[in-house]
Amino acid sequence: MDIKEILTNITYLSYIGDSNIDILGVCQFDVKNHNPNTIMWLSDKNLMQIRELRNGTVICSALVLEYNVAENVNLIVVSNPRKTFSEILEILYPRDIISRVSSSAVIEKNTSIGKNVFIGEHVFIESGCVVGDNCVINHNTV
Repeated sequence: MDIKEILTNITYLSYIGDSNIDILGVCQFDVKNHNPNTIMWLSDKNLMQIRELRNGTVICSALVLEYNVAENVNLIVVSNPRKTFSEILEILYPRDIISRVSSSAVIEKNTSIGKNVFIGEHVFIESGCVVGDNCVINHNTV
C-alpha cells in the first residue's frame, strides 16, 4: 500500500522521508531490517536504536528529531506510536466482521442497529442508542 494512502487515514504530526514508498509488510523494530518497504513502531524507551536502523518506515514520537537518522529511513511522527501502529495494522489487514446479533443480547426499543454489525453474548443496548455500520460490540458489554 502506498504510504500516501496510509497517511490519509491516520493522524500524524509529520512525515519525513520518501513519499513514494510502498508499504508491503510490518515487523517488530529491528536494526538489522534490510527491507525498505517494511513499517514498524518504536517506543521512546528504545528511541536511541533509531541511529542504527538503515531501512524502513518507523512510527515514533517527536523525540526522534533529536537523533541522526539514516537517509533511507522514513519517519511517521505521531503522539502515540503504539496506537498509530495498531491503526495502520487495521488499514493494511482489515478484519472481516461476521454480521450477527446474539440471541442472549438485550436490545431495547428505539435503538438503531446498522449494517454488518456483530453484537455478542449478554450485550445490553439501551433505548436511544445508535450502533453504526460495521461495528463490533463484544460479549458482556453494557
